[in-house]
Amino acid sequence: MINKEDCSYIGLLTKIKGTKGSLILRSDQNISEKLFEMESVFIDIDNGMVPFFLSKAERLDDQNAILSFQDINDNEKAVELKGKSLYAFIPETEKIPSLLELIGFIVYDTKAGKLGTITDVIENPKNPLIEISPGELLIPFQDNLIISFDPDNKTITFSLPEGLVDGSQV
Repeated sequence: MINKEDCSYIGLLTKIKGTKGSLILRSDQNISEKLFEMESVFIDIDNGMVPFFLSKAERLDDQNAILSFQDINDNEKAVELKGKSLYAFIPETEKIPSLLELIGFIVYDTKAGKLGTITDVIENPKNPLIEISPGELLIPFQDNLIISFDPDNKTITFSLPEGLVDGSQV
């Protein structure tokens, strides 16, 4: 059985879309590309994590998506999921530790290459930042920007938006 502590909160199923049981997922942060590759997710129903298999996941914008689930093919079934929280199971090997534990990790960007080492963290609730030296670069620490996380080699690779890192900081 999967516990909520083993999962990562993705967002809330806010409303029904169409007539075939699809639901709108709304997140308070950018939705990771990983969601669109998942076969299954978990929905918190009566404080229990219930697995649901995705049949389709389509991004609407950075914080909203349309989800269709196997065995939910009409609005009568979908209405039971409206207002429920959606979670993804994160294996222990992929869990990211607390931000303070990341100090000393080497940071890479898919385009710019090696950026430096994490020297500090700024823990804003909705937009945590990591400081990278040399160059005192601040970048947002958001799941949707992380491409790979390797705790054994103490490296994190990001895919950062254009303009966040310029050549003078690397």
